[in-house]
Amino acid sequence: MTDFHPHTSFFPQGAVERMLSSQGASALGAMQDWPVVLRHAVRFMLDAAAPAFLVWGPRHILLYNDACTSLLGSLHPAALGRPLEQAWPQAWDALRPALADLPQVAFQLGQPRVATPGVATPGVATPGFGTPADGRAGQAPPMSCAPLRDLDGSVHGLSCTLPECAATFGSDPRFRAIADAMPQLVWSTLPDGFHDYYNRRWYDFTGMRPGSTDGDGWNGMFHADDQERAWAAWRHSLASGAPYEIEYRLRHHSGQYRWMLGHAQPIRDAGGRIVRWMGTCTDIHQQKQNEAALRDARLRQKAALVAADIGTWTYDIRADRVYADRNLAAIFGVSTADADGGPLAAYLGAIHADDLEPVQAAIRASVASGEAYECRYRVRLADGGWRHLLARGKVSADADGQPAWLPGVVVDVSRQKQAEDALRASEAQFRALADTLREADQRKDEFLAMLAHELRNPLAPITAAADFLTIGTPDEARVRQVTAIIARQASHMSGLIDDLLDVSRVTRGHITLHRAPVALAGVVAEAVEQVRPLIAAKGHQLTLELPPQDAAVLGDRKRLVQIFANVLGNAAKYTPAGGRLAVEMRVDEGGDGITVDVLDDGIGMAPELVKRAFDLFSQGERSIDRSQGGLGIGLALVRSLVELHGGRVEAHSAGPGQGSRFAIRLPRRRDPAEAAPPADAQAGAAGAAALEVMIVDDNVDAAQILAMFVEALGHRPTVWHSPARALEHAARTRPDLCVLDIGLPEFDGHELAARLRRLPGMEHAPLVAVSGYGQAEDRRRALAAGFDRHFVKPVKGEDILEVLQKVAAEKAGSARERAIADPP
Repeated sequence: MTDFHPHTSFFPQGAVERMLSSQGASALGAMQDWPVVLRHAVRFMLDAAAPAFLVWGPRHILLYNDACTSLLGSLHPAALGRPLEQAWPQAWDALRPALADLPQVAFQLGQPRVATPGVATPGVATPGFGTPADGRAGQAPPMSCAPLRDLDGSVHGLSCTLPECAATFGSDPRFRAIADAMPQLVWSTLPDGFHDYYNRRWYDFTGMRPGSTDGDGWNGMFHADDQERAWAAWRHSLASGAPYEIEYRLRHHSGQYRWMLGHAQPIRDAGGRIVRWMGTCTDIHQQKQNEAALRDARLRQKAALVAADIGTWTYDIRADRVYADRNLAAIFGVSTADADGGPLAAYLGAIHADDLEPVQAAIRASVASGEAYECRYRVRLADGGWRHLLARGKVSADADGQPAWLPGVVVDVSRQKQAEDALRASEAQFRALADTLREADQRKDEFLAMLAHELRNPLAPITAAADFLTIGTPDEARVRQVTAIIARQASHMSGLIDDLLDVSRVTRGHITLHRAPVALAGVVAEAVEQVRPLIAAKGHQLTLELPPQDAAVLGDRKRLVQIFANVLGNAAKYTPAGGRLAVEMRVDEGGDGITVDVLDDGIGMAPELVKRAFDLFSQGERSIDRSQGGLGIGLALVRSLVELHGGRVEAHSAGPGQGSRFAIRLPRRRDPAEAAPPADAQAGAAGAAALEVMIVDDNVDAAQILAMFVEALGHRPTVWHSPARALEHAARTRPDLCVLDIGLPEFDGHELAARLRRLPGMEHAPLVAVSGYGQAEDRRRALAAGFDRHFVKPVKGEDILEVLQKVAAEKAGSARERAIADPP
């Protein structure tokens, strides 16, 4: 049988043979044109039941039978009739050494040999389909290889046959259908662990080419952090025969790693030998995510319970056992054993004795009624303090309806309790503040009533005096008498207004002290002189006890006089006629301070009045005639001024009718040589020539009264109600002194002053501003406009007198200098 006729065979044609019979199916051309030895070899191969293939010629053309297609997988049918290197790379890698030296192999062997995995056969390379990069041997199934010879013994190729069991596993359609239908990834290995089968889901999941993960290529699909662990578990199972089970991350074809549960069982023969491993990979990625989410939720719950100081417990009512979490155990300070089923008494022992019975009663009531349990109590801390807790629970019944369990929670409400206590304290403070505000509002109303009364008192005689002067022609003596009344009452009103302004400045921090060394004895003496008319009018007896002149302070002399005059005047005012007053000054022990006590045997003060003696608008009870007078702001001003000097003032009284004592303490200055003596009073005119005084005021009465006063002192006033006409007059006459109202028509006093300064010869003329506004900002604006002095209405006669004397003296001095410079 030397000719090959494909259709005259014992066996029916298979799929491979039909393909080979068609023209162009092989690079070798039509089968009838093949060499005889090749046609016979192919005939035997196609008729073989076991998987078989052969490699022919220098191009190593691959031919195989139907049984071998299961080994090729997706490589079939493209591999048929193509060079082995391109058609079946795994087989090429395994057979390449033998094919490279095929004649020598044939000479040495002369007969077929069986290639056994892991054992080198002389002259034949061990096939290693799917051999990994690390060169591990024994990964290919056993196969038999033999040279293809011509009749003369020349070798033209190589034929290989595989045992049917090695090639046909997984080729059964029924097995494949079952394996591919399973939701898991199914795989199988030889006894030594060589992976030779995967179901369709493996390739769908991994996206790998069939055959590319044979052998141990599967491990490259694992997450890098899981590879060594998976290898170790697999090696252990292979060595011991124990089932394989492990969780790892397997790379999906999308690039994502998903968690899998790998499981494999050994298949044993009748003798107990392992003939194969069957394994699965189950996708547990969602389960792992759920477990992670559950762990995270538990951690967050635990953190929340710890942060909120919440403990949970379950009380086994019948067994008297409490099961507590770590938070509750820490709150009650119980041991780990008691936290895991300890008796209720272990927890009750930490509760405050005053709260123990209510807690037990609440538990008994809840168990008996089945109602919710709620109770507040205190638990002792390790440092001896107490925590305030709120416990809540609900009884659970058994199948018979009997109370069995009491689960619940405990919340630390210590901060809430502190907040409640603080809220109650705040409410009490607000109530006290509201009472204080109501009292202050009442004092304000009383003050306004007092202010109206005090302002009407001087206005009444002033109004009567003005009416008197308009009737008939009173004689000069009566005019002087009326004028004295007006001046006295105007001075009283001015004092009231000055006190109000001083209080406003002090409360807003606008008082500026002009500090200098001051002998305090001289200050007290000057204050006594200011109050002496009131003392004399009421027939009081005044006693002074003053230390030597070295008792000095650093302060504002004017304000210090104001302090003592206010306190002494207050004592004189509230002491019935013929009373006794005393001023006692002493240097404190250590010499750091000076204390001045002002004492009286007057009406005294009730304790409530002593507490608020220095509050604004505070006064004692007054009769309806208000014979003492005043606005109730003098002592408030005293305290503010004393504190500005770094001192303090206190009021003392044994009660109504027991007199009062006011103690003023000031820091002492130790260098008395620098203390300034009291300023000498200046009286009379300067004896110089009469001055030309220009008065500008749109208030006709105010301008005329001031002109009369200036003229009475021997000077020549001129009055103007229009600033423009006054400016024209000044340009002609160049007056020696200008007294200007600020609130003028046409343009104000600031503008008038600026224009006067621009007139020739008026650059240095003395300018005095008169205004109803006396704030620091008003004075600053006046000086910036060019004024030399700023007086607040009503202007005192002594202030105008002082200015006139100073200007007259400067004028006389200039005249003497000119006389010396230009002798006759």
